[in-house]
Formats: sequence, C-alpha cells, structure tokens
Amino acid sequence: QSDYLYFVSPWHSVRPDDLVAAANPYLQDQTTEFLAFFMAAKAQILQGMWPLWNPFILTGTPLLANTQSALLFPLNWGHFVLPAGWGFTVSALLKVILAPWFTYLLARRLGLKYSAAIIAGVAYGFCAFHVFWLNHPHSNVTLLIPLCFYATENLIQRQGLKEVALLALVTAFTLFAGHVEIALFTAIACAVYILVRALQQGRMSWRLCWQFGAAYLASLFLAAILMLPFLEFLTVAAVWEERSTDLLYTMPKSAMVTAVFADLFRVSGWIDDYLGYHISSLYIGVTALPLIIMAVIKGGRQMLPWLLVLVVTLMLAFDIGPLYDVFKHLPVMGHLPMFYWAALIAFSGSMLAAVGWQCSLQHKIKMVHMVPVSLLLLVLVWAVAFLWQGVDYPGAIANLENLKEALQRRAWMITLVLIVVAVMMFVARSKARSTSVLMVVVLFADLWWFNQGWNPTVTAKHVFPTETPPSVQYLQQQPGPYRILGLDHILKPSTNMLVGLDEVRGYDVPVNQRYHRFFKQALTGTVNYWVYEKTSLQAGILPYLNLQNVRYILAKNSLDDSLNLPLVYDNEVKIYANPDAEQRLFYRSKALFVQSADVALTQLLAQPEQLSEQVIIESEPVNMPQLDNKNRAQLSVEMVARNAQKLTAEVTMPAAGWLVHAAAYYPGWRAYVDNEPVTIFAANYTQQAIYLPAGKHRVRFRYEPLSFKIGALLSLLSFMGVLWILIKHKK
Repeated sequence: QSDYLYFVSPWHSVRPDDLVAAANPYLQDQTTEFLAFFMAAKAQILQGMWPLWNPFILTGTPLLANTQSALLFPLNWGHFVLPAGWGFTVSALLKVILAPWFTYLLARRLGLKYSAAIIAGVAYGFCAFHVFWLNHPHSNVTLLIPLCFYATENLIQRQGLKEVALLALVTAFTLFAGHVEIALFTAIACAVYILVRALQQGRMSWRLCWQFGAAYLASLFLAAILMLPFLEFLTVAAVWEERSTDLLYTMPKSAMVTAVFADLFRVSGWIDDYLGYHISSLYIGVTALPLIIMAVIKGGRQMLPWLLVLVVTLMLAFDIGPLYDVFKHLPVMGHLPMFYWAALIAFSGSMLAAVGWQCSLQHKIKMVHMVPVSLLLLVLVWAVAFLWQGVDYPGAIANLENLKEALQRRAWMITLVLIVVAVMMFVARSKARSTSVLMVVVLFADLWWFNQGWNPTVTAKHVFPTETPPSVQYLQQQPGPYRILGLDHILKPSTNMLVGLDEVRGYDVPVNQRYHRFFKQALTGTVNYWVYEKTSLQAGILPYLNLQNVRYILAKNSLDDSLNLPLVYDNEVKIYANPDAEQRLFYRSKALFVQSADVALTQLLAQPEQLSEQVIIESEPVNMPQLDNKNRAQLSVEMVARNAQKLTAEVTMPAAGWLVHAAAYYPGWRAYVDNEPVTIFAANYTQQAIYLPAGKHRVRFRYEPLSFKIGALLSLLSFMGVLWILIKHKK
C-alpha cells in the first residue's frame, strides 16, 4: 500500500513515470496512518523520548495511548530501525508464518493429526480476514488468537500459577497489538471455550474460573504502560458520541455469502471503489466448507467447543436471535463494531475444518454422508449465483446483471472445488498420506487465488518517495511553529506527519471530544470513519483558524478574493498565507470566565469576532484587571526549545494576563513558570492557557502524563512477577 502516497497531492508531482496506479486500490491506512505513526514515533525515540504525543494532527493528540499505533508490539519494532515502509515487509512475512504455525500448535495440542493440524493452520493463517488486514493492527491480534486458545487449553488441563502467567502474558500482547476490540472479542470467545471444554472434561470448578479471571486481570497490569493512558484517553474521547448505541454495528445476514464467494464485493457490478464487507470476510476457503459440515455431523465431543464459539460469534456478528440485543446493552459493548467477530468466526471455522479432516482420516465419513452434504453446498452456491438481489446494499450496486453473471462464473469454479474435496474426503480412508498432501495444496491454492490480491507487492523504488514536492519544501523553509490547513484532499489527513508539518486535520481514533466538536462545529469540517477532512474554506471559520495558529492554507483551486488571503506559492498546489494567524503562544488580557466546557463551546461559536480580543477560560473568575489588548503587540516570545512533547520559551508579558498555548487541552500536560508549576486552564474550549504576571518569564509546557508513569511501573513489576513465576515453575 505504501506506493499510494504518490497518488496523494502534492506527491503526485514527483510520481515516477512508470507508476500508473496504486498497487492496492482498496486500502490506504498503511500509508496515511500507520507509516506516519511509526515515523513520528521513530523520531521521538531517536531523541531519547517515549513516543507519547503526536503534535502533527488535530492540534495534538496522544500517540502511544491511541493503541492502534501498536508501538509496543514486537513485530512493529522493525519500523524503528529499517527505512520507511520496509517494516511492513518484515511484519507481514512474520504474520503469514506465525499465524499458521500457532494454529498448528493448538491443533496438535488438542490431539489432531499432523495433516489435520496443517489444514487448520493454512485455513486460518491465510484466511481472508487475516490477509486483508495484514499490514494493519487487526492482524497483530488475529495472529495471537491461536495462542490465546492454546494458553486457555493449558489452563484447563494443568490448573496452576504457571498456566495463569502464560495466559496473562499472551493476553497482554493482544492488548499491545493495537486493536482492543478484537482483543476483547478474543477474551469472550476464550471464555465460551473454557466453559464448554471444562464441562466436557469434568474440570469445571470455581478454582478454574478464578484462575481464568486472574489471568485477564494480570494481563491488564502487564499492559498497564499502555492501558492506563488509553483508559485516560477514553474518558475524554469522542468515541462514545460518534459510536452511538443507536447505530447498527452488525453485518447484514447476506454478507455471510462471503464464506462461499470470497470476492463477492470485488466482482463487476458494484459502484466504483465500493469495499463492502470484505473488511470482515468469513472466507477460509470453499475447500474448508465440507470439512466443517462433516465435523459438525461426525466430530462428536471434539468439535463441540468450536461449534459453540462459531455459533455465538455468528449470532453476534450478524444479529441472529436475541443474543446481540442482550450483548449491546452491556457496558461498552453497544459501542463496539460487531463485524470484527469475523476473525473469531474464521478461526473457529478453521478448527472445525481440521476436525472434519480428522474424521475423514478416521474412516468416519461414508458416501451416505458425503452425497447430501455436497448437494446441499452446491444448491446453496447456485442459489446465490442466480437469486442474489443485493437488497441489503442500497445504492451500492451499479449493475445487478453484471454482478450475477460474475457470481455464476465463479459458481462453476466453486462447484469443481467442492467435487474434488468430496472425492478426497471419501478416498482419505484408504490413501491418507497422498490425499492429505493434496487437500493442503488445494486449500492453499483456493485461499491464494482469492486473497493474494489484497496485499500485492510493491516495487522497491516505489516504497516511499525519495523526492520532496516543491510545495512541501517551501513550507519546510518557513519559520515556525505554525499549522497548515490542506483543502481538496491535499496532504490527505495524517500524511502531513510524513513531512513534519502540523495540521488541524487528521486521521486517528480515539479523538479528544473537545477537538472533535470544535472541528465539526467551528471549522464545519466532516468526520467520516475518523478522517477529519475539510474540502472548502469559508470566511466564517477564519477566526477559528487564526486561534489554532493556521498560517498557511493549501488549495488546488483559487480561493475567493473576498477572503483577502495573499497567494504566496503557485505551482503543483496553491499556498495562501494567513497573516492574522496567532503565534503558537499568544497573549490576551481580557478573559470571559465560564463554568463548563459546554458553555465554553457555546460562547466560542456565538461570538467569533470577540476571539481576537478575549480568551474563554473555564474557571471561576480570576481577580485580574481587564485591560484592553492594545499592548498585546508588545508581547515578546523567544523559542528556547521545542519538540513533540515540550515547548520552552522566554516570554515578556506587557501586563498581567493570559498566555494561550495553541495546543490541545488534554490530561497530562503540565506548565512551569520560572521552574515553578502553575495551573493550566482550558482556553477557547480546545486550548491551554496560564495566567502570567507582567515581566519576563521562562515558560515551559510539557506533556508528562502520570498515567504513563504509573502504568510503566505497574508493567515493569508485573513482567518481573510473571518472569519469576515462569522460572520458579519451569518444570
């Protein structure tokens, strides 16, 4: 995906002539988000800092605490030592090796034969969900799902402190992996598994339940260095209002067809650029479907835990029966995207496929079983091919007939595969070794055929631009600090991080609720799947841009002359200067005191013309003279030091008043005046302010969250404790 950057303005101006299209037209987050996160984190690490704060987007936001950056996940550490983009190559290779291997180990732990375990590993390790999200944090977690069940099985069989520690350790890494929703879903699925499996074996006890719960509690302590800052972030995040419980986060039931038609949403007939529910495809190979059905019929006790996990996850993902209605009313659960249960559906289906092949090898499958199962699957395939109407996707289908024709062409291929699989399952009784090899080959070919297009290779020279666009060079030469606003998708949100430019737009989740509301209401921007975008400029938002230190505005077309913004650069893009933009630190002598954040936002929106004269402070009134602002030009600010987490300046105040820091008001920021700590007030709803007496002062703003310090200590002590347990109980 990393060559996508050449198709983002202004990098389009330095695109190589031999690059005519992005290798992956479906996914861009690898470039627009994750590569930017890793490069920003790498820069802070090289400066000797923990990568805690991202100053480049949304006027500042947590970097480590957003969790999706997954900076502490070991497979991502290659990004910190390799050239830009190459870390994805290393992590992707490791994921497609480790996911099948971990699944194989689990299957062997459960007593499945070698070939059955390999089938489980191939089906899951190369399933559509895992491959689709290969360079996203989703696959960091899906990689570890087999290990979570392995550790859970160990706990069932050998209830002890060592097993608790191992489960806690694996679970902690699912939290570090960068997708807490899938990590949570995995924990729930493991709870279902342990319930059924322990009851089956007569091992259910209060002791086992307490140990299972203790392992997950311990995992929170192990991951406290991340989880405490993350939980702090959630207390001020916009996710609760953006992901309302009134919205539907399940998939339409017709999307279950992706278990058979892998590329349903890629065939011709859909509108351009429609991604559909491939993001949560259930596809683990048509080859696996007869095996799954046979496992259900003949698998006995061995298949029961996986069948129950499969049924529960299907019910939650597709809102089948009353389970989802109960689930969504539990704390937090109603805000979670249920379509990510697809990862657990794929995993449990893969394990059932392995059990099905085991049944074939054990001579449990006869012709009387194979014929009706094969006919049932063939009827289903052709029914979908001819009867599909797409009623669940209004406005997404451009030509229904083209879509149905494409499905019918694929139905012939699927029919052939199902017949071959049925024959192999029947013949496996007499020729186990050869049919096992053939089954693995067919399954892998099946998955490769449909899934390899999701993450195509990129020519090495196209991995990351080696030439800086002239417009970016111009901006980098201007004295700072300042922010920019890119219109018309110039410097697509968060790609500005790749060139070290501060923006008011951004792409991240979670997002500070204050800034979320400010962006939508004051800047009249759009927020779509956490992409904060602004495509046009209105005169009414200039006072708000001024507040946020927006000195330059980038556009593809000429701005209205009535805006009175001078054009200072005109080449591959147009750059307009905003001479009224405030500095990063600015002065106000007048203050409007309000009692709450909601009142502050109301006042901010009601009187934009007053923002150049006064600051809105969320506090009880401070006893200070209300002077006019005619002396504010005498404010002197000399930057002494500045990095991602700190700003130090020598400030000469013309009179006592408010020094406003045009950066996000967020827990963890501290201010010091002449080395003495002072209170930071919420200013202008989204900013920071301190009250300063007249005269010369050394002022320092620094991000030093207590949540991170406490979390780091808890994680250190917890890892030491787990290590001690594992060493003491190594036998």
